[in-house]
Amino acid sequence: MSTEERAAVEGWLRGYRRAWASDDPDEIRALFTDDAAYLTSPFAKPWSGRDAIVEHWIKGGDSGTKWHFEHEIVAVEDGTAAVRGLTTYEATDQEPEKVYANLWIIVLAPDGRARSFEEFWMAKPTPKPS
Repeated sequence: MSTEERAAVEGWLRGYRRAWASDDPDEIRALFTDDAAYLTSPFAKPWSGRDAIVEHWIKGGDSGTKWHFEHEIVAVEDGTAAVRGLTTYEATDQEPEKVYANLWIIVLAPDGRARSFEEFWMAKPTPKPS
């Protein structure tokens, strides 16, 4: 993976984290091409087009939630990146802490915006009381 490819993915991830924290429509919109597809799981119907992505993102937004995200860029080739992540949502009075392992496949356009984003996630099992 070239330094330029890695830098482009890191820049996109910084923008994604800002949008994730804010749910700001302009920050979300800036991440994606007009015709982008966003898949919330491999078998989900994609959110097609930037306006649909913004609409669905905001409906399920996490800006009111405290979360932490760690990532590692596993590979980048010809504008397609594989990113391994760990998302932790802090416990609240109503909900216990939730932890998810993530794998993101991001296809970047030459201008650095995503043409496609697909996420695979798995919840960390909750220990059963003994």
